[in-house]
Amino acid sequence: MTHADQFLTEQGWSPAAAVAFPADWSMRRYARVTRDAAPYRAVLMQTEPNADFLAFIRVAELLKSLGARAPQIYAVERAHGLLLLEDFGDVNCGRLLDAGAPALPLLRRAVDTLCQLQRASLTLNAPDLPRFDTPRLIALLAPLLENFSYNDASGAQQALQEVWQRALEPVVHLPQALLLRDFIPDNLMLLPPDGAIGLLDFELAGIGPIAYDMASLLEHVRRASDSATQETVLDAYCAAWPELDPASFRKSVRLLSVQRHARTFARLKKMTKPDFYIRTYSFLQQSLRHPDCAGVRGWFTTYLPQYFS
Repeated sequence: MTHADQFLTEQGWSPAAAVAFPADWSMRRYARVTRDAAPYRAVLMQTEPNADFLAFIRVAELLKSLGARAPQIYAVERAHGLLLLEDFGDVNCGRLLDAGAPALPLLRRAVDTLCQLQRASLTLNAPDLPRFDTPRLIALLAPLLENFSYNDASGAQQALQEVWQRALEPVVHLPQALLLRDFIPDNLMLLPPDGAIGLLDFELAGIGPIAYDMASLLEHVRRASDSATQETVLDAYCAAWPELDPASFRKSVRLLSVQRHARTFARLKKMTKPDFYIRTYSFLQQSLRHPDCAGVRGWFTTYLPQYFS
C-alpha cells in the first residue's frame, strides 16, 4: 500500500475510487475521490513536503480569513506531502473562455473577486509571506540571464538590474496587498450555486503591488487576449480604486506584463511547449512596443537582438 493509499484509507476514502487528473505545469499529482458519505467528493493532492506545500496550507487559511473562497483542507499528512481538499469541480474561467464563453463577464467577475481580496488585505500583517519589492521582482527575471547566451554576460546582468530598478519605480509606490502571482482564468473556479469564484494554486502568494495580479489575469500563455476587452476590464478595476491614477496604474500593469512574459519566455526556452513559447513571445513583443515600456525595451534590443529589434 502506498503512502497515498494509506492516507486515503485512514480518512475514510477508498483508494480504488481515486481518478487521477493532470496538473499542467506543476510537479504536483492530483486525484479525485468519491464516496457515499459527506463530503461526497474530494481531491487528493500529492507533492514534495517542502516550503511550497506548507505555504499552500498557510495561504489557504489566510484566504478564508479574508473572506475569499479557498478549498477547505480536510486532512494533512505532512511527512509525505499529502492533502485532502474540498473539490471545487471542473468549471473554471479558462475552460469557459476556451469553449467560447464571452470574456468580459468572466473577467469582470474575476476583477470583483480580486478587488475584494486586495481591499481586505491592505493592512494585512503577514511577516511570513514574501514581499514582492523591487529586488524580488528583478530576481524573478533570472531565467533571462540563465537561459540565453550573451557576449557580455556581466554587462547584461548589470544593465538588467539598472533598467528594471528605474522601470519599477511607479510600481512599488502602488498600494501593497496580498498578491497571488497565478491569478489566471484557469485557477479561478466557478462554484455553485451562485458562480462565486474559488481560488487555486496560491502557494506562491506574497505581499506586493496590486497591479501584479491584474497583469496575470489579462494576459497569459494559455490563450490569446483581446486589447479592447483588456481596456474595459482595466476601466472596471480603476473604477473600483478611484484613489489610483488610472494612467500610472495602466503603466504599472504593462511593465509587470513585460516582467512576467520575459520570465516565462526564458523558462519556455528550456521546455517543449511551442504554442506557449510563440504566444508568450508575441505578448512580449507587443508589450515592448508600447511607449510605457520604452525604458526596458532597450535592454532587449541591445542584449537579445536576435529576438528583439
